[in-house]
Formats: sequence, structure tokens, C-alpha cells
Amino acid sequence: MKCIISIENANCPWISSIDPCCSPYLLKIANKPWAEYLVDFCFTSSIKQVRILLDEAGHEVEKYFSDGMKWGVDISYGFIRNGDGIGEILMKNTDFAAGEDLLIINGPVFIDYSVKAGKYKFFDGANIELCSDDGKGRLILMKPDGEGKFAVPTVRISYEEAGFGISTLSSVKDFFNINMSVLRGKRGNFVLPGYNNEDGIYVGQNVSLSRTARIEKPVMIGDNVEIGGLCVIGGSAVLGSNVIIDSRTVIENSVVCDGSYVGLDLEVSGKIIRQCRLIDPETGEALVLTDKFILSGEAISEILIKIKRLRSFFTATVMLLAAFPFYVLFILYFSLFKRLSSSALEYFAADRSSICRVRTFGNGTGIAANLFKRFSLDKVPLLVEVLKGNIFISGNSLAGSGGKGEKMIGVLPVYLPGAFSYGESLPENGSESEKMIHDMYYSHKPSLFLDIKIVLNIFLKRLLGDFTRGDDGSENEK
Repeated sequence: MKCIISIENANCPWISSIDPCCSPYLLKIANKPWAEYLVDFCFTSSIKQVRILLDEAGHEVEKYFSDGMKWGVDISYGFIRNGDGIGEILMKNTDFAAGEDLLIINGPVFIDYSVKAGKYKFFDGANIELCSDDGKGRLILMKPDGEGKFAVPTVRISYEEAGFGISTLSSVKDFFNINMSVLRGKRGNFVLPGYNNEDGIYVGQNVSLSRTARIEKPVMIGDNVEIGGLCVIGGSAVLGSNVIIDSRTVIENSVVCDGSYVGLDLEVSGKIIRQCRLIDPETGEALVLTDKFILSGEAISEILIKIKRLRSFFTATVMLLAAFPFYVLFILYFSLFKRLSSSALEYFAADRSSICRVRTFGNGTGIAANLFKRFSLDKVPLLVEVLKGNIFISGNSLAGSGGKGEKMIGVLPVYLPGAFSYGESLPENGSESEKMIHDMYYSHKPSLFLDIKIVLNIFLKRLLGDFTRGDDGSENEK
């Protein structure tokens, strides 16, 4: 048997309020992409070939699912236009569907199956369809006739006859309710992400939990999550990946989406949090989520940016006056002996739209190259960028001019690029996702004290740190 999965973006306009850039297939339900539940259902039902239909550029979907080997199925991809019916889907996928029974999952469907159930009665039928209560989603099971052709079935069966039920995700409320349903009562029916040594608790990788924080079941925590002191998480809380929950905050009966920050001293119940927005699942209305120590991105730009820029200009001037003579001597030495490589760095400036270019000197060999970096002389070109007003003395890591950089500044509530970054000041720089958490933290906690701490930590880390020789002969900080 084969399966075609078709979820059109046009049928899911509400997703834009959760994640404007997310394909329906990758929308996370209990920290697992929507389409992954459907693929798991296919595997559970002994369906080995799956085709996912995309109605727009779907490279992220293809990147995530690839050829399906991870899920034990063979996944291919096709194209669908807005409004294509079952007849058009069959016609466009004739070669794929030929010769075998075919299941079509059509519309914004969520299937209430169990990985422990075995074969469902639904698959004993022929030319039948199972519809959701609102009629927006359906499963269609077809068998080819003697000529290998399929006829669109007109026989509908009940959930009882099928052995399982289906529902649709057609609103923010549906999204919230299905998250809660999976976490509270149906978590044992699905393969869910995270470590699950205790029933009702799922924990991802790289989770930092304060000793004074409390976790109450059921709860699901994604990867790269930081939970502050005296927090209470749960019951019935889903925390996505790359999330920061600040101190003394309570999260219950709520969904916190990937890349979100929740501030100090908040009580959140029955809500969806997306980045810095609090969404009411009943109405879909959203509010900016702040706490008494945090200003919104707009407020920061009006009140603090000029002060931060002046402070950065003064600090960069002092640093350049102290470092420039030594910088020139080192560069002359490296030019003569060719022991230091240079590279062009392109990044988004603080205005989020301008792309700046600067040539930096970095990896090299020998004692001189080691000293050049140990005394942070490689930062001199970036200090010049500070004087130009493109960046600040300390802040977020620089967002590169490519797609990752665009995604980064799209996620951050305020982008404050620095010659010295908060993530760089920490003992371990970590993975890309960890760096995102660090940048998210800084965007919500910019302060003079933190800026001073960042610069001092980086100077000490470089001055006292160990440099090891990489595979390319370069010396890197350990």
C-alpha cells in the first residue's frame, strides 16, 4: 500500500499567528512536526511508500524528512495547486499510485491512532472514506480496478468502523487543544521526542534547570531550554526548543513555541506563547509579553539605543587608541612572513536591513598569531565598525548575510550586534541552537552591567585560555 499526504497552506491561514514562516507539515504538536505523526501512522499501518504534496517551495520539509529512511518508509515529493481535488491529485500522481492500494490523507488532518494498536479495521475496507466531524479533513482508501484505475469513493464510514478517529487543525484553538490532548491523555499512543524515564515527563537535550525550579507532570520540554530559579513548569505544559523561562515564572496548561522568551514573575495559564507574544487560543488575539524588568523592542530602540551607541563609541575609541599601534606592528609582521589569514565578513548591521562588509584577520600559525588573538587584536576591525555605528561594543552575535542570519534577526525581538557577544563570553560557545538561546537572552537583558561583564569575560577567557592547533594548522581557543 502507498500513501499520499496533502495539506495545503491555503487551508491553514491561522498558522501565521503561531509561526509565519512555518509549513503546516512542520508545525510542532507536542514538540513533534505535524506530518511526522502522519508518517508514523503510515509506518504503523505497514505503508512503505509515502508521497508528500507541497503547494509552494518546500525545501525545509524535504530537508527534514529527506528520503524517509529515519522513519522506515520511502518518502518522495510532489506538487499540488490550491484547490486541487482528489481527481487532480490522482492524475498528477498516476505513476506513484499505480498498481497498489492507495491511502490519501487530505486536508488539515490529525489522526488519533496508537502505535500499539496494530492493524486497524479501516484497512480491511475498499473504496471508503473517513471524514472529520467538520468535513475539512478525510482519509480515503482506494483499491485499483482491473485496469489499475481508481474511483473516488462515495461510501463513508464511522470512527467506530475505522477503529480510530480523526480531527482537523483549522484554528489556533484546535492547535492548542490537540497539544493538550496529546500531552494529557494520549501521550502513550505516540512516539514523542525527549527522554522519558518517568511517565508524564519528556525532556530534550541540553536543558538547564535551576535547582529551585519545580516540574509538575505532565510536562514536555524541548532541546536547549533554560529554566530559571523558583519557576513552576506544569502541569500540562509544553515547552519547545530554544526557550528561556526567567525566574519566578509559572507556566501551566500552556504551549511555549520554539524560540520564545518568558520573562520574570509571570503566571501563564491556558495560553500559547510565541517568542514574545501571548496568544489566547480561544480568540487568537495576541499581546506582547513583557515583565517589569524588560522593555519591548520598540521601547528599547527609543530609549536605550542612543545611550548604548554613545557608550559603545566611547569604549571603542579608547580600545582602538590602546590597540592600534600593536595591531599595525602585528599586521606588518604577518604581511612579511604570511602567517595570518584574512577573510571577508558580511553581516547585518543594527538597523536589520543594511549588510556590512569588513575584512578580519583570524587563524594563523606560530607564537605571534597566538598572541595576536590572545590580546584580542583580531577585534580591531570590528571596533572600527562600532565607530561607524554599524554595531555596538557588546551585544548579540553578528547575524551573517545569508539565510541563517535573516532567520536569526527575524526571531530576536531586538537585534543588538556586538563586537563582543554574550555567547562568546560564556565558557562554551556551543551549537547554533545554544547560540540562539544566548542571543535571545541578551535581547531581553541588555544592560550596562552585562555589557561590562561580556567584555571583561572575553578578554580574560582569551588571555588565560588555551589555544589548540586545528586540522588546518590554525590555532583555536579551547
